[in-house]
Amino acid sequence: MRFPNLGLRAGVRLLCAAAAVGVSLGFLAAPAAAAEEPTCLRGPNPNVYYKITNVATGKSLNVARKSRVSGAPIIQWAYAGGTNEQWRAICAANWQYKLVARHSGLVLDLAATDAVQNPYTGAPSQKWGISRVGQEGALATFQLYSQGAGTVIEAAAGGIAVESADSEDGNRHQLWTFEETGAV
Repeated sequence: MRFPNLGLRAGVRLLCAAAAVGVSLGFLAAPAAAAEEPTCLRGPNPNVYYKITNVATGKSLNVARKSRVSGAPIIQWAYAGGTNEQWRAICAANWQYKLVARHSGLVLDLAATDAVQNPYTGAPSQKWGISRVGQEGALATFQLYSQGAGTVIEAAAGGIAVESADSEDGNRHQLWTFEETGAV
């Protein structure tokens, strides 16, 4: 549509008036509302890294061989201070966390019954409930519940494996402590 020679100011006024009419009639929609932020109150601090240690074995969650590869196994190993042994708990969904390995940026995941690291996709197997269940000395103890499998993870007795367990009997192999290792 062409307007007769109205001049620049008149043209701008006409465009502003047309925009105002469009807004009042709902033709120009407001931007979509941002997605609601998940709620994870009173959980781990997302601004620190943690050493996550099994109560029964005294060994910590560790990405085997400091691997940065998807699917690398998560094992339990004597803590040596490596970044492959440090984890960050970040709210992923209401009351669910993703546990991120410091060295790789990959998350704790379950592949069948084995604990591995993978890129975060939002899959239920990558979301963890962190439930306080008791006290071990000065440290609180927790169970880590897989939201996808409905199981907890436990440290295998007499081995290095970390795997899911159907039973939530609270035995010491299913209990973990979180100790801060440093700020993000």
